[in-house]
Amino acid sequence: MRRLLLTCTVLFAAALVISCGGGDNGDHTATPTATGTRAVAVTLEAETPTAAAVPTETPTAATPIPTPTPPVGGISVTGLFSEPRATQPDEVRSLGPKPSLFQPWDRVSAVLYDTEMRTEVNLGQGSLGAFSPDSTKMVWVEGPNALESGEAWLIDLTTMEKRALGPARLALFIDENRVGVAKPRSNSGEIIDLRTGERQEVDGIPRPVAAEGVTTPDGYVLRREYRSESPYPKSEFSLEDPTTGRVLLQFEAYQAVPAGRGALAVATVPVEVGPPDALGYRSGTTNIFLVDAGTGEASFIVTSPYSPPNWPLAANRDYVMWTDSYCGHPPGKTRLYERSTGRAIELDASLWGKFTPGGLIVAGEFGGNELIDPKTLDYGAVIPTGSDTSWSPDYRYASIGQFGGHGGYCE
Repeated sequence: MRRLLLTCTVLFAAALVISCGGGDNGDHTATPTATGTRAVAVTLEAETPTAAAVPTETPTAATPIPTPTPPVGGISVTGLFSEPRATQPDEVRSLGPKPSLFQPWDRVSAVLYDTEMRTEVNLGQGSLGAFSPDSTKMVWVEGPNALESGEAWLIDLTTMEKRALGPARLALFIDENRVGVAKPRSNSGEIIDLRTGERQEVDGIPRPVAAEGVTTPDGYVLRREYRSESPYPKSEFSLEDPTTGRVLLQFEAYQAVPAGRGALAVATVPVEVGPPDALGYRSGTTNIFLVDAGTGEASFIVTSPYSPPNWPLAANRDYVMWTDSYCGHPPGKTRLYERSTGRAIELDASLWGKFTPGGLIVAGEFGGNELIDPKTLDYGAVIPTGSDTSWSPDYRYASIGQFGGHGGYCE
């Protein structure tokens, strides 16, 4: 599989995902290719609704909230299989009309969007913003060439008061009270304590500590170890209890993500079909299951077409979502498996999607720029395209601005 060597500015975009993407229950399974226009996303289980001005997903009374089965410990998943089974959607639905709430992006400005109040603030020429873990503040670098040299700024999202933080080419949150900045045209930086103003010089570019694995709603950690490269992708997954160090589940799969309390959504290692294309990719099929996190028992959902190099999977307590042959020609359709009814709904769209903490779909690559209610399929907000997008962890605020170049996720 071809991989793109990212510049420091692209690493900045990755750091933004760490800094402000704490809402979804995914790990970043997509790998950018050198060309193309598609992009990333991730998923995390929703427990609290988003702001009232944006359609929210509230589970119906009929939607069961699973009670986790007490983990047995160190067991293998049972019931997984790779052989395809003929499956058809139970219903085909179309997305609602796409609203045009905001001005097109001018491709140089840092812009802050409030999807609850449906407002936008142009902050002048500057970089893509980064949000604090508590969704109350944002930092960005101001300037016509902000990715090389500019002035770092902090804005309080409650009062809209701004505070200069000094020269920088990158700014992001280390935690709720500390901001890391990279100095202009340098690989050194500072960590600024927002409470005291104290500055600590550091070698390299300051970043938050990356989490090892994905934390599930039950507090377990889902870890992944890659075993092979595309076009034959497979990984070894383990579900661990961090309080005891016990390994609760182990299994081999293509992808696995938390699916609410007590469950995982799992896609099996693809079964390739036909000869490889010019790049060595082979299309095929993958089977999707819900796995009980306590017993390890797998329940079959569907067989989906698979088209490399990337294929999205997302889940929460109400839905499992994927896109058939996302990188196919033409791309496949997105499907929602409704867990309360067992129905598979095909959407008249091809989305790279994940779920917000409030249960909305955030669709689009490299951060996503559309919020969609999975129940009504109405749009809550559409952020202008042309830039990567960063979101506050509560998905009320979004930012676009100058960013490092990269390819997409499909050739």
